[in-house]
Amino acid sequence: MTLSWSTYAQVNDSAVWIGNSEDALNSDTALVTHTSYYHDATYNMFHHHATVSGLTPHTKYFYKVGSKSKKFTSEVYSFVTARAASDSSTFNMAIYGDLGAGNESNNTLAYVSTLTSDKVDLIYHIGDIGYADNDWLMPDQLDGFFYEKVYNGWMNSMAPVMSSIPYMVIVGNHEADCHSPAYGASPEKINMLRNYTAYNAQFKMPSKEVAGTLNMWYSFEHGAIHFTSVSSETDYKGMPSTESASPQRNEHFGDQLVWVEEDLKKAAANRGNVPWIIVGMHRPLCDVSGCPNGVPADQNA
Repeated sequence: MTLSWSTYAQVNDSAVWIGNSEDALNSDTALVTHTSYYHDATYNMFHHHATVSGLTPHTKYFYKVGSKSKKFTSEVYSFVTARAASDSSTFNMAIYGDLGAGNESNNTLAYVSTLTSDKVDLIYHIGDIGYADNDWLMPDQLDGFFYEKVYNGWMNSMAPVMSSIPYMVIVGNHEADCHSPAYGASPEKINMLRNYTAYNAQFKMPSKEVAGTLNMWYSFEHGAIHFTSVSSETDYKGMPSTESASPQRNEHFGDQLVWVEEDLKKAAANRGNVPWIIVGMHRPLCDVSGCPNGVPADQNA
């Protein structure tokens, strides 16, 4: 289980406490990494990630994060670990994409905020997270740079859910960079935010464990399901063309197709233990929106 949190000040002794009881938390030895991708004269934020191992499947744990000196500590939160492959019982999960911070998302955000670990085992957000790249389209934000304000506002609104339910993400086109005039006019901002930098700093998916790449492609298992998460934005022939201010946003992260083929081969060979395979991506494999009667007459899938 990876725990993630952010601080406005740099903390060099970040730590995690975890236990089976809210009143009996022990310091964990998990390595805490931290990164900062954007700063200016008045703003900086540091993103911390710690992967805790040795936990019992489908078990509730309590935790808090902060500094080893305990000068700064969070509230106590809880989560439930993933089910083991041998657990064939039914469970619920929430899957959605294109969830931002604008008025269009109010009803969805209101519903998601009611989710608890008793209702769903995990959330699978398949791309377009927060829409911070469209900061300039928000009311009264045409002039100025509000990327971090929008991103932080969305993350704060999701904190009650993210702190208690495993939140798995997939890259979408709105994770690429920023679209605002203030961004396009600033080489410094382009350098700090281009090429999915914020997305890969804000979250930490289990790519290292499966030889994946950052949060761009990775896989994980939960109960009887193997999830293969891929990038529909980068690193394959015919990938989407550049659509924003940064002409280099689709840089190569590696040979995605080789990884996908190998991951699916391993998953197929293990179907005796984990029978279901779900492949998640942001864009559909085949778009029928412009086809007569919704039938793709001239497309190959």
